[in-house]
Amino acid sequence: MKGRRITFELLELYDWQGVERRLERQAAKGWRLEKIVSPFWYYRRAKPAQVRYAVTYLPNVGEATPRPDPEAQALDAVCTAAGWEKICDWNGMQIFSNEQPNPLPLETDERLRLQAIHQTLKRQWMGLMVLLAVLLFLLLLFCWGGQASGPTQYIWRAMLCCGVLYPVSELGLYGLWYLRARRAVERGEKCPSNHALTLISNGFCAAVIALFVLFLVVTLLEGPPGSGGRVVYMLLYMLGYMAIVWCISRLRIELRERGFSAAANWGLVILLAFVLFFVLQMLLTQFALYA
Repeated sequence: MKGRRITFELLELYDWQGVERRLERQAAKGWRLEKIVSPFWYYRRAKPAQVRYAVTYLPNVGEATPRPDPEAQALDAVCTAAGWEKICDWNGMQIFSNEQPNPLPLETDERLRLQAIHQTLKRQWMGLMVLLAVLLFLLLLFCWGGQASGPTQYIWRAMLCCGVLYPVSELGLYGLWYLRARRAVERGEKCPSNHALTLISNGFCAAVIALFVLFLVVTLLEGPPGSGGRVVYMLLYMLGYMAIVWCISRLRIELRERGFSAAANWGLVILLAFVLFFVLQMLLTQFALYA
């Protein structure tokens, strides 16, 4: 798509400073954010400019909250009056831009900023991280049985361990940052940066990807004849999983824009996810039989 770009972003929901800096760098290169369908960020081509971005939070406005939302509309009106243009929202995070050189700040009370971030994370993020950790831990227990018989099994187990550590590290690192930030605002200081914690947590994602690539390479080099089919199966599985994530994210946004309630939105999204995973598994099973 000429004039359009889609990027895969691993920015954290609570890394408001990282989001602002990222978007300002992209605007300086001539790319303006249009929307977020997590984890994909959509940009459009524009004239390079020095654009200021600001992030604030509405804990009660999540991805499944029906639109238009009165609370979000009230915030948009206040920000528009101050010269800020609403760009999009992401799981409670509200993103605004301003092309003036020294615009009025959106957030002036660091205590309220921290409170809004924490309430948003509690409502929109923590429960999902706990659920992900439990599911991956159960998968690890299921796959750990028996003695490892080769390097591929050791790599597979290491990959699952990193997968379990990812949500655990996310929760732990956020907890450490929150305690540090709370002490800072109690002393009257500004909310500290949390971008370094984002980089650490993203390291677990990089480790899982590296181990997955190593798993495929070792399978090809040391596996028995026909191992190529197993590699293709794993690649198709990962591509299918990413396609499902994109589909359910798109559905969630479409339903909220049409005014569906949050309960109906989540119900339809979960139903679609089960159906798509079932179809993916059936297709890959057929592929394994005939490959």
